[in-house]
Amino acid sequence: MVRWQSHLTRRALLTALAGLGSGILAACRPGEPRRAPASSTPATPVEIEFLHFFQSGALWEQGFKPIIARFEELHLTIRWKGLDVPYGELLPKLIALSAAGTPPDALSLPSTVAGEAVYAGLVRNIDGYVARDKSLPLADLWAARLENYRFEKKLYALPIDVGTSAVYYNKDAFDAAGLPYPKADWTWDDLLALATRLTRTGDERPQWGFQFSTDLHWFYPIFAQHGGAYFDRALTRTLLDSAASIAALEFFVDLRYRRRIAPTAQEAAQLGTEARAATGAAQPFVLGRYAIEYAWIGLMTFVKHPAAGAMKWDVAPIPLKDGRRVQIVGGQGFALTSGARRPDAAWTFIAWMVSDEPQKLLGINGVWTPCRKSLARYGQPADGVPANFLQAFIEPIERFGFSPWWYVPGWSEWSRLINGALGPVWRGERGVSEAVRELAGPLNEALRTRPRPQGG
Repeated sequence: MVRWQSHLTRRALLTALAGLGSGILAACRPGEPRRAPASSTPATPVEIEFLHFFQSGALWEQGFKPIIARFEELHLTIRWKGLDVPYGELLPKLIALSAAGTPPDALSLPSTVAGEAVYAGLVRNIDGYVARDKSLPLADLWAARLENYRFEKKLYALPIDVGTSAVYYNKDAFDAAGLPYPKADWTWDDLLALATRLTRTGDERPQWGFQFSTDLHWFYPIFAQHGGAYFDRALTRTLLDSAASIAALEFFVDLRYRRRIAPTAQEAAQLGTEARAATGAAQPFVLGRYAIEYAWIGLMTFVKHPAAGAMKWDVAPIPLKDGRRVQIVGGQGFALTSGARRPDAAWTFIAWMVSDEPQKLLGINGVWTPCRKSLARYGQPADGVPANFLQAFIEPIERFGFSPWWYVPGWSEWSRLINGALGPVWRGERGVSEAVRELAGPLNEALRTRPRPQGG
C-alpha cells in the first residue's frame, strides 16, 4: 500500500472547489443517499472512466492489467477506461475534473484524503448500493477499514486493500549477537533490552538497535501505545500538549539522544543517503544498519532489493504495551463520484473488486494485500518471506485495528503545523514541552476555524 498525504492547504482546497457550484460545495457536507439498483451488467455496452495511479511497473502489468482484463471478460458490456495520474495528484485531478463538469465515474480513493473528497461533495454515499447488493461480503471486511470511509455514519467507498505497520528485524544481527528473535507476545521492555544489546556505534559501520518512523500516520500507533494523542475525538483541541503526550514524545526522543539506541535525525539522514545510492530509495534497513525497525508494510518491497544481498530478515507484531497494541489501518477504497455518468456500471466494477477472484489476484500477483479477512493469506509473499507476514501485519487487525478520525478538511494544515513544531524536536534542537506548548495555540485555532458540515 502506498500512502499519500494531501499537499493542498485548506485555503487552496476551498479556492479550487469554488467553481464546482452550489450543488457540490455550498453545503460542504457529505452527499445525500441516492436510490441505486444492485450490481448488474448493463444490457447495452457502456464505458466507465476510472481515475487511478496504477499505470506504473508491477502495479499495472503484474497487478491491475490482468484484473481489468478478467473483469471485462466477465462483463462483456462494460469497458474499463483508466485515467492515470501520479499518486499525489489524485485529489487535485478529481477537483479539477469535477469543476470542469467532466468527472470520472469512479476512482481509487486513499483513506488519508477521503474526508476531503467527501465533505467537498466529490464522491457519493454508497449506502443505497450496499443495501441492495446482497452479494457483498461486508462481514469479511475489517471494521476499521470500513471506518476509513464512513463519515457521519454514511459509507463512501469500499476498501480494496489493507495497509498496516509492524516491526522488521535483521536475523543476521540477532544471530551474530546470539539473541532470540522477537515473539508474537513480546513487549516494549523486550524491544528495549534487545535494541540496547544490538546497538554498536564504536566502529566505521555502526549498527543501531532500533529505528522508528516519525511520519504522523505511521508514528501514531506506537505514540498512542505510550499514552499520546494528536486530538480529542471531536477535533476541538489538540492533545499534544497533554502530560501523557509529552511523556510519550520524550520517550521516543530519548531513544535517540539519551539511550542512544536509535540514530539521530542527522545519522538517519546520512544512512538514507547511503541507501539511496545503493538502491535508489532512502531505506537504510536494506543496508543492514538497523537491527530492528518499526515501519509500514511497504518497506518489504525495498528490503527485497538486490542491494540487501542475502540478509536474512523477518517481521514481528508491534510490541505489546500494557497488554495492547494500536494497529493503524488504511489503504485504497474505490468510490463513485458525485457526477458519475455511468454509476451503475461503475458500481458493478467496485463491488466485483471485493469478490473472491480479484481479491485473491491482488495478493497472488504481489501488489496489494487483500482487504478480506478470509483472503488476507493471499497477501503472503510467494517466496514465503517474511515468514511472519500474517502474524505481524494482519492478525492484530481484528482486535487492535484502528481508523484515524482526523483525515478531514483541515488535516493538511494541521499536519503542517505539527511537523513544523516537531521537526526541531526530532533533530534534538528543542525540548518537547516547549515545542508542543507553543504549538497548541495555533493548532487549536486551526481546529476551531476548520471547515465543517452545515450545522456541524
